[in-house]
Amino acid sequence: MIFVPLPFLVTLLCTIFVVRGLAAGHSTGDRNPLLGSIAAYGLLSFVIGLRWGYGFAALAVLQPVLSTLALSLTVSAFHKWAGHRSGRDIRYLDIVLPTLGVALIGQIVPGAIGWVIIALFVAAGLTLGRLALGGADALPRAALDETPLIYRSLQATAVFFLLSALIDLAIDLDFQWTGGSHAARIVAIANLPALLALCIVAAATGRAPPREPLPSRPAPADVGAGTDEEADDALLARLDAAMAERGLHRDPDLTLERLARKLAVPARQVSSAINRRRGQNVSQYVNGHRVAEAQRLLATTDRSVTDIMFEVGFQTKSNFNREFRRLASCSPSDWRARHRASDEKDATTRDAP
Repeated sequence: MIFVPLPFLVTLLCTIFVVRGLAAGHSTGDRNPLLGSIAAYGLLSFVIGLRWGYGFAALAVLQPVLSTLALSLTVSAFHKWAGHRSGRDIRYLDIVLPTLGVALIGQIVPGAIGWVIIALFVAAGLTLGRLALGGADALPRAALDETPLIYRSLQATAVFFLLSALIDLAIDLDFQWTGGSHAARIVAIANLPALLALCIVAAATGRAPPREPLPSRPAPADVGAGTDEEADDALLARLDAAMAERGLHRDPDLTLERLARKLAVPARQVSSAINRRRGQNVSQYVNGHRVAEAQRLLATTDRSVTDIMFEVGFQTKSNFNREFRRLASCSPSDWRARHRASDEKDATTRDAP
């Protein structure tokens, strides 16, 4: 029987995710750089499979370069959703420089490359972990219907990078102590959490942030007068009115950044007000308005669930069903059936003599 190393299965999954993303009508530019990171990780897994599964030891020089490329692309993607970097900064500073730096170190000081990669994974894991501590609202440029998945992938990636550092450390120590006799087994075991992390990250390869920033508006330093609670309540009253009257939640590309600009207030102020007074993050707040309108349309119209999903601002059934179940504890179809059955029962009771 032909031996198929586990890394090749990871490569196959990466290929499927990338092809699926491109087939959905997104170019690598639309999903830059997260889709690119999946492709880079797939190539890295292929090289790992050849090296450890079939003994192509000469490919070892490519591993640190591809590892750095995949790592840099992933960190840059989350920085982009967080609004920390411009597109040009991401492309040239966050990706190219670390990758070229590792390639040069591998040629000049090959004995130090293992420790450099470990340090990079630790730094990346801590960087993403620190970003994740800010909650889902730390990603103000992520589409709000996809923010929960993107935030979950942020957490998974931070943990995965730290685990990768430990795995690389174990491999380096194994080479020092036993000449690498257990390295192949360590690599095989390491691919199990890699598969899990890959699936979580791939689920978040959604719409990219806007390519160009929205025109800036002057943002007042404060909204309303009086205490913080009064200021929060005044801002939320404006926000609720904008949702009801202007239907801001229907914008499928709505982000925290866009929402704040429409209100002409800082994004952090919007996020803080919703957090403090509603006990929600911005994604939950906006998706709550979307689900509420979906329930109204389900109850009062015969439009299909898919039409309603698009109407209220969701772009995928998975996101729509997830948020609907979170708030209504049932699917949209079940909610419509139950609501209509209840209405028919009420009508029968009213018509009874």
